[in-house]
Formats: sequence, C-alpha cells, structure tokens
Amino acid sequence: MQAQTEPPQTKTAWPPARSEAQRQRHRKHPRSRRNVPDENSASEYTFRRVLSTMTARFPAVEYGLVMFSHSSGWLPEGMFIKSRSVAMDDRKEMELTEFAAQIPDKQFSFIIFESCHMAGVEVAYELKDKTSCIIASCTEMISPGFTPLYDKLCRVICSQSMPLEEFAQAYYDYYKDSPGVSISVINTRELKPLKYLLREVEAHVEHWEYVDRSVIQHFDRRADNYLFHDLAGYVRCTGTEDENARLDELLPRIVTYQAATESFIPDSEHGFDITQHCGLTIYLPLMQYTFMNGEMEKLKLYREE
Repeated sequence: MQAQTEPPQTKTAWPPARSEAQRQRHRKHPRSRRNVPDENSASEYTFRRVLSTMTARFPAVEYGLVMFSHSSGWLPEGMFIKSRSVAMDDRKEMELTEFAAQIPDKQFSFIIFESCHMAGVEVAYELKDKTSCIIASCTEMISPGFTPLYDKLCRVICSQSMPLEEFAQAYYDYYKDSPGVSISVINTRELKPLKYLLREVEAHVEHWEYVDRSVIQHFDRRADNYLFHDLAGYVRCTGTEDENARLDELLPRIVTYQAATESFIPDSEHGFDITQHCGLTIYLPLMQYTFMNGEMEKLKLYREE
C-alpha cells in the first residue's frame, strides 16, 4: 500500500490549454479509439498486447515506460498479504520475470517505476537487457507519487538534452520535507561487474543467519525479517577491503543519482531512520522463507553466468 501524506500543492502549466479553434477541430475530427474490452492490467498477456499495439501504431526511434501500480520489488506473487510483485490489478499480480519476459530486448530507453520498493539490484539486473536506465525507489513511494511533477517529467522525457537525473532530483526536492522519500537513477549497462562482485561477497557467507543484519539499513516497514536491505551496507558488513574498494568504484557508474531523507515516516508503525542509502537494495535470504529463497535463485542475477 502506498504511504499517504499531504504534500504541498503546486500549479502546473502543462499541458497547455487548447484554443477554441483547436477544440473545434477536435470535435470535427476526433482521434480514432479502439474499443477495448475490460482487461486485467496486471496480466502479462495484456501488457504484451499493449506493447505490440504501441510499436505498431506509434512507430518511434525511442520509447520509454512509466509503470504506475502497487509493487513489492521482485517478490513472488502472493508471498505476503501485502505483496504486489511488479503490478497488481484486483487480486492478480504480475511478477518481475513475467514483466521482463514481455518486453523485447532494448525496447525502452528508460523505465520509471511509480511504485514501491523497485530499486532492487534483482529488479535492475532482470531488466538490464530491456532498458539502459531505471528510476525507482528503495522505500515505499509516498502518494501521490510523481503526479505533481508530471509537467516536468513530460518535458524531461521528451527532451534529448535533459537528463533523467534532473527529474529524480526534482522529485526528491519536492518531497524532501515530507515524512520520507527515496529515489534512485540506475544505469543498467554497468551491472555485470556488480553481479560478479556480489558472487564473491556471498562466498564469504557460511550461513545467512550469521550475517549481522542489525548494522545493515533496511527499507521496509516490517517489525522484523526485513526484505529490502542497502546493498552497500551488506557488502561493507560481509566483503573484504578489496571488495569494498571495487564497490566504491562501481557504484557511481551504476547509480547516477540517489537521494533519501534522514528517516521514513518515523511516526508510523515501524517507521525507521535512514543512515545508509546507496540507491540499490538487495534481499538477504531468510531461512524460514524457503519458497521465496527458491524463487530468488530463478532470477537472472543468480542463475545467469
């Protein structure tokens, strides 16, 4: 569920108002619309059809995707009462692997997730062949999300000269005085070296229950058994000096912008302080979640050589 807050109100001038002549032309020559039956938007089949229709009817040099839904990162469908995978419609969820499978390679210049907990290294690596850039949040995304900033978002994504980092910073600046916010811009083209580094770090883990999670930042509002930890915090806790030095060299190339407030909804149940935020989260296996641990192993981050 998206966290609720009351952000400051802004006035926008986008899109520009239509003139009377434009309105008259639109009434005489309305755009053709297909009669589309009711469909579940979290169905991978619906998603694939929409993508096919988009490219067929609106050919372009580049495409981008803004994905708005409830979400819970890479977590499998129905894993928890509040699990929402990548997208949710009614009781149907679309999992990360299903989402990625419908997208042709190099389809999108960027994917922007207007939803919770999507700045995971598992998510980014699963989508690395689908897009070169992801904007997402390590935490829940405070409602109303990007809505007050869509005028700026439209200008940024339609411009060849304005980087997506500029929009991410505008989002953070807008919400930085709210109860909590985090945002990351992730360059997926640099993820392969990180995968190999994480494999080396994991080799030091004899048993996952031995990892001292108390010194690693979490980003989910749970009483315990956290599912989203700061990736750099994990490597700092577990890796060698050389591995940490390599991470320091890699991270600025992968996370081209990141920002977070000092806490996240601290007055709510299980609100938390934020003392670490590298811009990427990682799941650290919990022994009691055997099904989820097995599903994790099916992700590209862990099965791809």
